[in-house]
Amino acid sequence: MREHESVPTLEELEKLIGRRIAYLGHTWHIIEVLDDEMALVLQADDDSERILANSHGEPVRSLPDVINLPVVDTKSGGINPELKQITVLEEED
Repeated sequence: MREHESVPTLEELEKLIGRRIAYLGHTWHIIEVLDDEMALVLQADDDSERILANSHGEPVRSLPDVINLPVVDTKSGGINPELKQITVLEEED
């Protein structure tokens, strides 16, 4: 994402909302920034999904996979090394 090791600001992260990224061999959309947790919320842009179950454990419907990616490394307090695995994809015209 960025070459230097400083933690991105909230404003820098918010500029990424709506962008497509490649991460962990999948394509994702950044759909939200959690400012309290300093995390990116990623929604799968491919066929990755999770099954939503009712209170009886029966499958009801499938939803796109969603993950939270912390921006700050809890051990060092610096930038999460996982962010280096993200590739921001060019916007399609």
